[in-house]
Amino acid sequence: MKSIVALSFSFILILTLIPLAVFLTSAVNMPTPTLISNGTWEYSAYTTGKKEEIEALAPTVIPVMRYADDRLEEIDLEDYVKGVVASEMYPSFEMEALKAQAIVARTFVLYSLQSSEHVLDTVMDQVFRDEGQLRERWSADFDGYWARITEAVDTTEGLVVKYDGQLVETLFFAMTNGFTENSEDVFGGTRAHLRSIESPWDTGVPNFEVETEFTLQNFRNALGDSSLTVSDIAILSRTPGGRVAEVQVGNTTMRGTQFRSALGLRSADFRVTSRNNLVVITTRGSGHGVGMSQHGANQMALAGKTYADILRFYYQGIEIVPNH
Repeated sequence: MKSIVALSFSFILILTLIPLAVFLTSAVNMPTPTLISNGTWEYSAYTTGKKEEIEALAPTVIPVMRYADDRLEEIDLEDYVKGVVASEMYPSFEMEALKAQAIVARTFVLYSLQSSEHVLDTVMDQVFRDEGQLRERWSADFDGYWARITEAVDTTEGLVVKYDGQLVETLFFAMTNGFTENSEDVFGGTRAHLRSIESPWDTGVPNFEVETEFTLQNFRNALGDSSLTVSDIAILSRTPGGRVAEVQVGNTTMRGTQFRSALGLRSADFRVTSRNNLVVITTRGSGHGVGMSQHGANQMALAGKTYADILRFYYQGIEIVPNH
């Protein structure tokens, strides 16, 4: 009798545990719910045992091509963001600027991975250095700097920039010339969140305006014309952001961005003069001018602006939300 009762009990227990195990397995594989309104959460899909589909919704591991070693390394998302913020922005910048950069870096990589299998650790995507590289770079300052970077990333964990509910390309650069640029005037392709705006925050920053001198021969070599003189250079048009759109170089018309690249200039907002048999090029600002100005972000933070203020200033019509 005891054996019959025990057998019956075992059978009932098995029937109970099997569905429970199936439920728990499915629950582990459910994607993270998305907050669609205050207090309302929605599961966009359910998967059973398809881990890669869940990770595709919000990847937590970033495949990074380490250029110097020619190897692919998988790095935790938040660790990756720390390495980018530490490499792309001065760690001594204001905390709110560092937080803004963290959100920008996180958004940029997640956006990029929608169309690429990996990202590079160079300026072709975002510069990334790991803790070992940063220790070597910062030396005795490492502990203090790393603590600031960690605070900026940890306090903004998971936050991204979206436009119309979608991740966007969060371009950034060092310093404006007083204005940012429309995306199509620099890279081609109109992006609604990357519009030219006035950015007076940068104008008082050291090295806002810089002179670069070239010998006439070096100037000619860089532009591929052995007969050029300063009088052969004429700026034909400028963008809404004040950078050179087209410039006449001898018998050739070049884009301002091409001229800048050929001569290694800080900015495409330039003017060309001569002095003491040298070609003198004066530039304003630094970088391509599209998206967030890092020095502008720092100046805004110094004026009491938050990371949200900074991001909404440089990226129009965006929302800052958790990436679910």
